[in-house]
Amino acid sequence: QAGACDPSVGATKCPAGRFSYGQAKDSNCTGPCAPGHFCKEGSSDLYQYRCADNPALAANVPRVLISNPRSVFCPEGSTTPETCKAGFFTEGVTAETADRERECPENSFCKDGERKLCPKGKFGNQKGNSVPTCSGDCLAGFYCPEGSRVNNKETCAPIGDQNPHKYYCP
Repeated sequence: QAGACDPSVGATKCPAGRFSYGQAKDSNCTGPCAPGHFCKEGSSDLYQYRCADNPALAANVPRVLISNPRSVFCPEGSTTPETCKAGFFTEGVTAETADRERECPENSFCKDGERKLCPKGKFGNQKGNSVPTCSGDCLAGFYCPEGSRVNNKETCAPIGDQNPHKYYCP
């Protein structure tokens, strides 16, 4: 029977996070569920559910996604989706099959599994920013375009002016 393992003890279901195409010889079954997917107990498909499928409604057809597919990821052998931490973003083949989280790089902020560039007027000089203010405001007299890593990216002063702080950048 597909999804069953350990026939010497009697056909039992594969544990969550694993699958079997037929009866497997032990509780390891055929193997772990695929990255970006999760498997419930007794699965016969390594791609049983996409990571973004709502676990409470996973058996429904058509499948129901969670409200923010990018907020979760499923490493190989997942039994249920994991929530992405603040200051991290998810990656995978598609938004619905994310299999890992990565720390937000400089010049960005990451919230709910999504990565966005620091907005104009802000800069991000550290990894793991989780708020749109990133690392803070640009210095007086300087302009920071979207995605700036430094607080003095471009001067507002005319070229050659020795006192850029006396200028204001809108």
